[in-house]
Amino acid sequence: MGTSTPYHTITCMNGHAFWQLPPSARGCPQCGAPLFGTCPNGHAFRWGEARCRVCGRSASEAYPGNPELAHMVRSSSFRTRGWIVFISSVAVLVLVALAIFPYGTFFGSSATPKGEPAVSAPVYPTASQPIAGAAVRLPARMYATAPKGDGVLVTTSTAVGVADAAWPLFEHAMVTNDTKAISEIFAPGAFRTGFIMSCALDGTACSTYTTPLTLRNVFTVVPVEHAYPLYFLAQLTASGTIPGSSGGPSSDGLTEEEIFTKASSVMPWRIAFLLQISKNTDGTYFDFPFAFEDGAAAGFPNLPQGEYFNPSPTESSLIPVSEYEASLATYWQTWKTTGEAPSASLYPVSGVAWSYGKYLASSPQGFIYRGSKNLYSFSADPALGMWYFTAQGGYPMVCGSILDSSTNFPAPPSGMLYQDSGRENWGAPLPPGSYSAIYTKTIHLVCIFSIGTGLEEIGGDSYAYAIHGTS
Repeated sequence: MGTSTPYHTITCMNGHAFWQLPPSARGCPQCGAPLFGTCPNGHAFRWGEARCRVCGRSASEAYPGNPELAHMVRSSSFRTRGWIVFISSVAVLVLVALAIFPYGTFFGSSATPKGEPAVSAPVYPTASQPIAGAAVRLPARMYATAPKGDGVLVTTSTAVGVADAAWPLFEHAMVTNDTKAISEIFAPGAFRTGFIMSCALDGTACSTYTTPLTLRNVFTVVPVEHAYPLYFLAQLTASGTIPGSSGGPSSDGLTEEEIFTKASSVMPWRIAFLLQISKNTDGTYFDFPFAFEDGAAAGFPNLPQGEYFNPSPTESSLIPVSEYEASLATYWQTWKTTGEAPSASLYPVSGVAWSYGKYLASSPQGFIYRGSKNLYSFSADPALGMWYFTAQGGYPMVCGSILDSSTNFPAPPSGMLYQDSGRENWGAPLPPGSYSAIYTKTIHLVCIFSIGTGLEEIGGDSYAYAIHGTS
């Protein structure tokens, strides 16, 4: 996979969050101070005033000397960890594929959706009431199934219509902080809960932009499916201004990788997984290098031309794909517990998973910071969702979540862990008061894929979805 370039790290002052910026970000956008933690002059970083997903502290209050990990800051950071390494490893395959087939033909495409809802006055989810806003009526296209014929339940055209219909609803909800609408657009589960909690951290915004982003293209990755529940992945490219804070530069647009699921024939399609990605440094957008075959090759000769499916893997991996998440969780846990990689590992040295593991080791298990002793347990939890795909080369990929169960205890000279009245010290869901222990569950969204000789991962934002304390 090549050598992973180090990223600048920002850590929440309470030791909960870290935020990674690419190496090209050499200094504070306002004063030029080096980005090895928060700008010493107190200026905020790119992409808005990001906050710790657990305690709500501003990223601009971070302490550069604290390497402790727990949870990613809110999605305004548009984390790019891992994409550079992954792109370099598959660039040749992508170029070959694009030379053979037109890109839009693979995935299916759509134009900018019409009739986007007008932006109304924003509502403000709060710690005590994280669900705020008006109910949204899902359009008929979000209930769609593929036409009967060859027996396949999802096609490219169906998937494009669903993703296209969901986009304006989601964007409207984001810029108006309408977590009620988000709760209906997203599938039930930890991801939805964590996403809504991140909106309620500061009670002001779900996004750093106030005008909906304009959808430019939709590309879909559709497995062959004959039974419920159903799923597909949509890659959406959007344009629009995402402002920086403290005079920092704005970014222009993003891509989102969204996995839609449909529980039954009468239920709507909903978003169950989402990665937000900013533009590459050269101004291009990242594209997953999935494998494709047309309807005839997939065994559906009666489907219209232009229907493409993600085929079954043709290459075997070193472990079953159902064990991918468990392998990554064990790998990260070993780094956290022992301070180094396992002696025998499927993940390459200097790869993305390795770099993240090394970061975990910088704050070993039991690390004490500002009166809090932190313990972490990484594990796989299939209940959080696992979706299977095939990448170019025929190798299997799984997208899902790693469960991070963290516990904080008071450490001398601190007697208790204190949650302030504004719920900023330990997160919106935890009531104010003093606690002898605080327990947090977080999901780390990842896609794990085979590289032939081992495994690698690409990751997105993480979301704390459950937190409680004991007195």
